[in-house]
Amino acid sequence: MDEALEERVAKVEGILDQMDKRLGGVESELKELRNEMTLEIRGLRQEMKGEIAGLREEMKGDIGELRGEIGGLREEMKSDIGGLGQEMKGEIGGLREEMKSDIGGLRQEMKGEIAGLREEMKGMREDFRRMDDRFYSFMKWIIAALIGSWATLMAAIIASTLK
Repeated sequence: MDEALEERVAKVEGILDQMDKRLGGVESELKELRNEMTLEIRGLRQEMKGEIAGLREEMKGDIGELRGEIGGLREEMKSDIGGLGQEMKGEIGGLREEMKSDIGGLRQEMKGEIAGLREEMKGMREDFRRMDDRFYSFMKWIIAALIGSWATLMAAIIASTLK
């Protein structure tokens, strides 16, 4: 029995040695795979960095083109706006001149109206003076008539009291 046990132990040791050898092979394969994966990842990273750098350069070029186009559009707009500004200034100047001439005409018309009103006022003043003179003459006539009537009335009263 001891022999059978020893045989079994020897078989188990053989199996363990084979497993150890196989595991050592698996470990070395794993190390190789890790190294390969690391190299692949580094390669991919480098490739991606290159792609990103290429895209950045393309984008810089595109952005530069866009900036150039935007600058050109700005210059066009400035020239268009400048032309519109000059046109607007001309229109405004023309309107100012029209308004000045219209206002000048209105001033002359108003001056004529005011002069006419002044003449009418002078005529009305003269009329009032004449009316005042007439009223004053009329008042004098009434007062003279009243004085005459008063004198006659007083003379009649005095004569009737003396009788």
